[in-house]
Amino acid sequence: RKVLNKYIPPDFDPSKVPKGKRPADGQIKVRMMLPMSICCQTCGNFISKGTKFNSRKEDAKGETYLGLKIFRFYFRCPRCSGEIAMKTDPERSDYIVESGASRNYEPWKGEETANELKERERKEAEEGDEMKKLENKTKASKREMDLNAALEEMKSLSARHGRMDLDGVVASVAKMGEKEREKRELEEEMRAKKMYEMAVRESKMGEKEKKQQPGQEEYNKSTNDQGGEKKLEDIYSEDEEEKEARDAEEARIRRRKIIDDFDMGNNNTSDEDGKKKKKNPSAVKKKT
Repeated sequence: RKVLNKYIPPDFDPSKVPKGKRPADGQIKVRMMLPMSICCQTCGNFISKGTKFNSRKEDAKGETYLGLKIFRFYFRCPRCSGEIAMKTDPERSDYIVESGASRNYEPWKGEETANELKERERKEAEEGDEMKKLENKTKASKREMDLNAALEEMKSLSARHGRMDLDGVVASVAKMGEKEREKRELEEEMRAKKMYEMAVRESKMGEKEKKQQPGQEEYNKSTNDQGGEKKLEDIYSEDEEEKEARDAEEARIRRRKIIDDFDMGNNNTSDEDGKKKKKNPSAVKKKT
């Protein structure tokens, strides 16, 4: 099984690890897949698209396109081991075979012929129509201005990224942290303000309740003055006789309520019987 975790001793010093030196010619080994089908010029072998190779990659010195680097790849034919070289073509978003082989199909040639045909048709349409010619010139100039503006924007963006250093990144991160801290402090301040308003509101409601019960406060003051430091249970305690009298009064009220409910039920049943007798007098006679 593949080992994912490796032991690192406590006295490990990464600065003492020897660094691999890059070749003097700037070439590095890469694993790549062939992006198009080609034919080897040495042995005539056809190499299909997607074939994997171990190739050498290098920068094409002095060759760029709109600030983009062009890379060159070297690999060998799998049959005769003849060296084949190709490089990137960012202008057409494709690759160019430089030596050792030839492409079976070059798509940009078909595009060039199509462009030539379009140009010929445009010139034929503009021969007898000056307005059409002027309109085409206006469209072409507008397209060129848009392309130049987009190119300038890309250049400024790449320059901005190139100027960015460690100090700038640290400053931007610190600024973001400062904004978050200010936002958090503002939220805490709003929360404290709401809690203070709620406390003030509750205190006002308590004062209103106290004003609505002045008799209770006078009673409490008088009891405190007479008894001194009395406990709360002594102030609100009741005598046994008063408690018995209150329980008897409550029992009498319950009994009276039950009797009244029973009388009301008898009255309702008698009224219903009278109504039935009025509706069916023959039934009453039979019973008698």
